[in-house]
Amino acid sequence: FVREFRGNVVMAAKHQHANHVLQKCIKVLPAECVQFVVDELMLSEDLLILVACNRHGSRIVQQLLAKCKASQVSGLTEVLTRHAFKLSCHCFGSWVVQHVIRFGTEQQLYWLVRMIERNAGAVCRSTPGIGVVAMAIQHASQDDQIWIARAVFQEPELPTCMACVPQGIGAVMRMLQVLIDCDHISPPCSLHKYIADL
Repeated sequence: FVREFRGNVVMAAKHQHANHVLQKCIKVLPAECVQFVVDELMLSEDLLILVACNRHGSRIVQQLLAKCKASQVSGLTEVLTRHAFKLSCHCFGSWVVQHVIRFGTEQQLYWLVRMIERNAGAVCRSTPGIGVVAMAIQHASQDDQIWIARAVFQEPELPTCMACVPQGIGAVMRMLQVLIDCDHISPPCSLHKYIADL
């Protein structure tokens, strides 16, 4: 049965019905049995990004990231990390980046945090991007949480912008706490201003 997907992974991943069957296969089969799915997605970098940004295809990539060992999907996560900025601001691609944050290596998380730092203004003004920042602040090391918080709070309107989205509120509160704990927000008026804006 699974053999029918061989050579047809991309088409099945993007199909509104076939993607559910492919997802189920990824869930129930041992990780080594779904290596062909990873291999077919890796035939072209552009193809992988196209699938990651597809409503149905993004679910397949998420399933692979959650199921497979880091070594099995290292090439896949490398490509996704390189395109993280574009994916983070995409309504379906952002879910893939969140899975890289959750299931990727420490090194991949490090590079994703650097991407957020460099592009905080654009990422935090995008609803999908806010989800990525929220996931990063939850999984990043304490030092990286500080770097993310500094980047976001450098532009005063970004925390307010983020707080307009449900998953952004918790992230902003966490960043405030991180900055207060490390004395980057010391004047009480700064804290009151941000809380009032929220």
